[in-house]
Formats: sequence, structure tokens, C-alpha cells
Amino acid sequence: MGLGSAIQVNCRIKGGTAPTADYEVTYAYDNAGRMNSVADSSGAFSYSYLTNSNLLAGMTEPEHSVAYSHEPTRNGITSLENKVGPTTVSKYDYTVNRIGRRASRAQSGSAFSASSTDAFAYNGVGELTGADNNLNNALDRILTCV
Repeated sequence: MGLGSAIQVNCRIKGGTAPTADYEVTYAYDNAGRMNSVADSSGAFSYSYLTNSNLLAGMTEPEHSVAYSHEPTRNGITSLENKVGPTTVSKYDYTVNRIGRRASRAQSGSAFSASSTDAFAYNGVGELTGADNNLNNALDRILTCV
């Protein structure tokens, strides 16, 4: 079996005593050869991908889900959202500058006391030199490259 046919692989660790007694994990792959689930006795993780792409669109498991958004013309991530049930625990929205460097990151969700944005600065050779948080100066960083 290979690309073009969905497959399933079962792995089993045998022997020992609880909690390391028999343990089985099942890996499943879609027709494009991308892993689309991992399951064990505690539950399953499911993975989804953008159409005609290997870019991850989302992951779900029994307690948590992650959704990814990507730039339309390249593989840069524009948004990543972590949820527990309907509650957004953390969400990160990214912007890039005209040459594709990350320009800012906005963070929100219940993991943060307030939503905020970090703006990133670069030197002439493209090295990250600073991060400026719009709400909390204690989170600001100035980086010196030596």
C-alpha cells in the first residue's frame, strides 16, 4: 500500500504491568499519504488538511481543537486558534510585511488577562531585533545580534 490508498497501522507494546501493560496505538492515513488520525484507549486525534495541500487545517481530540488559517499564496500561517469546547483558550493572528517577515502577532482568549498585540522589528539583514507589546512594556524585547 502507498499513496493513493488509505492505510491503517496498529502498533502494540506488550508486556509489563499496569500502567505499562499492553498499549495499542492506531495510525491512519488518507489517500494522499497524510496522517489523518492517531488513536489509543484514551481517544483519537484527527487531522485535517487544506484541499490539494499538505498544510494542516486543523486538529481535534477529545478535549481540545486547533484551527489553522494560511496565507492564500504561500504556506505562512495567518491564524491559529486553540479551543476547549466552544471556549477559545488562545488565538494568535499574524501579519507579515511586504517581504513576508512576521510583522505582528495579536493574541487573545481566556489564557490571557487581556488581548494584546506584539509588533516585530528587524535590522537591515533581516534579523529580528525587537518585539513591542502594545499593553505591557514588561513583555517588550530588544535583541542584539553579535
